[in-house]
Amino acid sequence: MSKHFVVDTNVLIDNPKSLETLRNGENEIYLPIEVILELDKLKTSNRIGGQVREAIKFISENKEWINLTWDEKGLKLLAKEFDGKILTNIRENLKDGVLVTNDKLMRFISEKVYGYACEECIQASPYLSDSESYTGFEEGIINGFSWEEGKPVFNGINGKKIINYEHTVWGIKPKNMYQNLALELLLNPNIDVVTLQGQAGHGKTILVLAAALQLVLQNKKFKKIFITKSTYEVDKELGFLPGKIDEKFLPAVRPIVDLIYKLNDLRPATRLFNRENIAEFDTNKIEFLPLNFVQGMNIENSILILDEGQNLSRKTMRTITTRCGENTKLFVIGDTRQVINPHINEFNNGLNWLVKLCKGEPNYGHLVLKGKTSRGPITDLILKCGL
Repeated sequence: MSKHFVVDTNVLIDNPKSLETLRNGENEIYLPIEVILELDKLKTSNRIGGQVREAIKFISENKEWINLTWDEKGLKLLAKEFDGKILTNIRENLKDGVLVTNDKLMRFISEKVYGYACEECIQASPYLSDSESYTGFEEGIINGFSWEEGKPVFNGINGKKIINYEHTVWGIKPKNMYQNLALELLLNPNIDVVTLQGQAGHGKTILVLAAALQLVLQNKKFKKIFITKSTYEVDKELGFLPGKIDEKFLPAVRPIVDLIYKLNDLRPATRLFNRENIAEFDTNKIEFLPLNFVQGMNIENSILILDEGQNLSRKTMRTITTRCGENTKLFVIGDTRQVINPHINEFNNGLNWLVKLCKGEPNYGHLVLKGKTSRGPITDLILKCGL
C-alpha cells in the first residue's frame, strides 16, 4: 500500500536524494509550498546556499514525481513573497503563452500551481562572479589586456605592449592565445599576485607550475615553491589518514604532483627532487603544505601557489595571502562555478573576493582562460553540453 510523504525543508537541504528513498517506486512525495518559499530565501545564504541550490536542482530535475501542496494561505504568501503576481498576471492575460525563465523554482511553481508552460533559456548568461565577469580584458585597467587591430595588447605599468610573440616555459608551449597571455602575467616581474579563472581542462595548474619552475630553477629569482590548496573535501579525514603530514596531504595534491612529473619529463627539474630518491621532493626547493600549516608562516623569496581558491572563505584567503613577505609571488587558481564548500558560494568565496578587491592594483593581474582545448574528448563533451 502506497504512502503519502510530506517532506520538510531540512530534509531537502540535508540530502535531497532522500526523497528517492522515501518514494521507493510507489509512494507519493509532497512538498508544501512554504518549503519552496523557504528554499528561495535560503539559496543565497553564505552558510548553506550551496546545499540549497543542490536541493533546488534536484527538485527541478525530478518534478514529474515531486508534488506540490498548498492552501489559500500558501497562495497568498506566494503572491506576496515570490513571483506569484507575475505568474497570475500572465496566466490571466496570456493563457497560451510560454514563460521563459532560468529560475528553477519559478518554473516548478508555474507548472505545478498554475499549469503554465515554461522553458529554460540556455543561451541566457547567468549572473557572473567578479572572477568570471572581469576576464582580464578591459580598457584602462592596469595589468589588463585590450585589443588593437586584432592583436592583444598588455597595459602594464610601463605602458602598452603588443603581445605578438609566444612564450615557451619549461618545455610548455601555450595551446591558445589565452594561455600565452596567462604566461605573460605569471612571468611579469612587476606583478606580485596573479589569479587565473577557468573551467576544467584549460591548463591553469600546469601553467602556474611551469612558470614557477622557470622563475625558481632557471631564472633563480626565487628560492622555493610552496604549494597549497583547499582540501575541504578531505579536511575532516586528514587527521585519520596514516603517515606524516606530507603523506596525509598527498591525495589532495596528487594531480599537481602528476603535472610536476610531466613537466620533469619535458625538461628535467632534478633540483626539485631528493638526490637519493627521485620519488621524494627536496623540501628546500618545493614543499606541499595544508592550509592550516601555512597560517603563521612568513613566506619570503618564494612562489606560493594556491589551488582551488574558490573553496576558501574570504577570511581564510586573507589569512593565507598575508603570509607573503618580501620577494614573493602569489599564484591563485580556481573556478568560481565549481564551489563545493557548502558554507560559501560562487560570489562569496576567497578567489572572487581577491579579484573583486584587487582589480586595478599596480601589482595584480587576472585572466579568464578560454579556448577549445581541454583535457580530452570527454571533458570537451561535458563543457559543451553544460553539465
